[in-house]
Amino acid sequence: MQKYKYSLKYYCKILICFFSFSFLNVAAQGKFSKWSFDYQYNLNATIFAQSVAVLQTDSIDVFLKLQVNKSVREYLSLVKQSSWTLGLRICESYESSNSMYENTIYINPYKKTDNNVYLKFKIPTPASESAFLFVGISTNSEEFVIDIPIKSLGEFLIKNTIITNKKSNDIVFDKFLKSKDTILVKKNNASINTISYYKYTFQAANPPMAENATYDAGLFLEVDSTIQLSNNTFFIPKKGNYSFNIDNQRTNFVAFDNKFPRPSKIKELVDPIIYIASDAERSSVKLASKPKLKLDEFWIRLGMNKDKTRKMIREYYNQVLKANLLFSGHKEGWKMDMGMIFIIFGPPEKVLKTDISETWYYQKSFESMPIRFLFVKKLSPFGDIYYELQNNNNYTTLWYKSIEIWRRGDNFR
Repeated sequence: MQKYKYSLKYYCKILICFFSFSFLNVAAQGKFSKWSFDYQYNLNATIFAQSVAVLQTDSIDVFLKLQVNKSVREYLSLVKQSSWTLGLRICESYESSNSMYENTIYINPYKKTDNNVYLKFKIPTPASESAFLFVGISTNSEEFVIDIPIKSLGEFLIKNTIITNKKSNDIVFDKFLKSKDTILVKKNNASINTISYYKYTFQAANPPMAENATYDAGLFLEVDSTIQLSNNTFFIPKKGNYSFNIDNQRTNFVAFDNKFPRPSKIKELVDPIIYIASDAERSSVKLASKPKLKLDEFWIRLGMNKDKTRKMIREYYNQVLKANLLFSGHKEGWKMDMGMIFIIFGPPEKVLKTDISETWYYQKSFESMPIRFLFVKKLSPFGDIYYELQNNNNYTTLWYKSIEIWRRGDNFR
């Protein structure tokens, strides 16, 4: 009788494929509005995914960057995995159980760097007025769906261009760029002659019980200056918003200082305390001759002792950093409505999505009922999608209670 000897690596691949198939079958049968997307806001999840979709003549190129958490047990097996199984599905909405397109593909990474895995594949251009792409991936410990809006009301929500960092030659997956970087804009044989620059300081989000959300969608911003390009190459001179047109489609991007998303300058440290500091406290810091010293006094007064103060500072600005990574758009992530809620309440414990909204749920020990925040899709002044919180006066008690917990330095998450 012939004996066969298989390696542990072989069995791991079999298990990964099994879990992928079981997950994809379940996902194909249900409505994605029933899935919780909370893992998309958990930077400590097994895999943190970023995507870029680019409209081509007769298809769509989809690029995925999968950042594998180094602390998980299956880290090595996932990073070394030679082939990935993806379940693809295009539907008219999150609520739809009918698919316009379904496929299971097996693809090899086109690039690997440290704990990042890069995948690329094509999908057909959907003919429907509305279309959302759902990409299902399974690991031994986690099943998740990457959702990519493609079309809405007949308008494409993805661009016909791709932006790469000229130095690294990597596609830009982050929601922001860095000043002093040089980028290359690619669109077949099309060329870009000029880029428009907008200089505008957007406000931080209003608290959830305010009468209205921060007014960004209705703003009309005039072009501050126009910059000439050479060979589709652009050196980003300073932070701000930029836009250009190719084939009558507008593409926008935002650039921040080089240390972004981590707050480092005194203004970047002072401004985000707006959510937990009183107007008087913020004014005393901003108007001080030595604002850094005054900011230190603010934190020391809250922390009462050195160790607790250090912990509070570390935790709060770490939340600001994560909000910048996750939610930056036409302005810094911490200024966004989602960024504000993320900083104060932490990552959502459950996230339900529809075509036009997201709902975040929390269950906190200081509240008997689940906490619910509804965000609705809006268009920024540059035509990109962002989410606006539906403010409600009923949040007043909850908000001040949560702020007081932060100011006491209690770890309530």
